Amino acid sequence: MSETSGHVEVPVKVNAWVDAGVKDLVEALSAFPHVCTVESCEGPPAQVIFYVQSEPGCTHSAQLIVEPKHYPAIVGWLRCVQPEIRAQAFDEAAVKCENQAAHYDKCRDMVSDQDSIDYYESQAAVAANLGRDLRALAATERSA
Repeated sequence: MSETSGHVEVPVKVNAWVDAGVKDLVEALSAFPHVCTVESCEGPPAQVIFYVQSEPGCTHSAQLIVEPKHYPAIVGWLRCVQPEIRAQAFDEAAVKCENQAAHYDKCRDMVSDQDSIDYYESQAAVAANLGRDLRALAATERSA
């Protein structure tokens, strides 16, 4: 619901200007239900910032960064793979992120200087947030 008007808002796919080198990636992500791309740059590496709103009031943001050598494969995968297979892949990637977050937590517990503690805490948070975003993408794929 819009805070200013009180009207119910719904997502609508719109045309927007993007860097030519990231066009296919933006289009592939925008084809997903509940995914809204908000910013992009062709890089290198190509980057797209987007959010997933799986249900009203539940929004997860994420950033996809793709190195040039992987760009065609990622775009092809996003366009062609069946939703359940994409969901499984997102779940598998989420597990890796969650494991990485746990690894950083263990590393943080083994250091004593504040700079190292802060570093490992920030890395653990990044990995945990990415895992959460991947889980949201998997859920979105399953509900499509």
